[in-house]
This record gives sequence, C-alpha cells and structure tokens, in this order.
Amino acid sequence: PTDCDDCLRIRTRIAIMARDWKAANHWGALCAARTPSLPDCMTDWADALRDRILACRLCHDEGLLGDESRPICAARVGPAEVMVMGQAPGRITNERGYHFAGPGGRMLERWLEQAGYPDGFLRSGCYLTSLTHCFPGAGKGDGDRPPSRREIELCRPFLDQEMALVQ
Repeated sequence: PTDCDDCLRIRTRIAIMARDWKAANHWGALCAARTPSLPDCMTDWADALRDRILACRLCHDEGLLGDESRPICAARVGPAEVMVMGQAPGRITNERGYHFAGPGGRMLERWLEQAGYPDGFLRSGCYLTSLTHCFPGAGKGDGDRPPSRREIELCRPFLDQEMALVQ
C-alpha cells in the first residue's frame, strides 16, 4: 500500500509533532482518492482517530473524570477553512454530544456571521474540537471547570492528529 501526497504530508506532520514516525505510520492506509475533498485513505485515518477518541478511557482510568463524562468528537472530518478549539466540552455539550452546543456556540455563530461567514457556517464549514474531549466537570462537582494539566496532556496526541488532519 502506498499513501497519496496528502496522507504522507499529514503523517509527516504527526511524526514531527509526536517525534515518533512509528506512531504516525500507524495511520497509513491505501489511497483510492474517490472524493475530491478527502481521499479514502484520509477518511479511514480520520475514522480511526475518531474511534480511538471515543474509546479513550485514560482520564477515567486515572480517576480524573466521573463515569457520566463521555468523549465528544468533531462532527466534520477533514480539511476545514476554520478550526475552532474550545477549552473543554461543557455540561450542555456533554449532554447533547456535539461541540459548542451551549451559549458559547450561539455566541460563536453570531461572531462568524458578523465576520461575513454564511448562516450555519459554524456547523458546516468549521472543524470544532477542544483541548480535551471529555467534560471535566462530570463527577467532580456541580459545574464546569477548566481541564487539569494532566487531562490536557492525555488528550494532546489526539489534538495534534486533529490539527494535522484539518490543515
């Protein structure tokens, strides 16, 4: 199997960020490039990344999060004109299962419209993610809280791979 130029570029970025070519090489796949926006190999790679994020239990295993916190993944896959990165999913995002579901998302939609982007661009044209993929307030108090340094460290490899995919 050989990678297309886009996959090689992404794997190289991940290797540079991770300083580990083996980790980046894990995401390689055969490229058939049937869609103009995202070749099959990149879609497979993005799907595998999403599966890894959804299966992640690192913060739970270290006792940092409660059981009601679940990983939230980006709904959009592939290159995007704008990547929006929040601090962490909030309570409403955790309940609804998508990024920027609460008041922050509504405010961001207004800002994008004021900047000249079309109505609905936040959901259709942006890649939405956060420093951590799980709601840090779940099981650890009544409200939202900033993610801990350790939670950010555990999610960082996922974030690095998302940034490489979006570019």
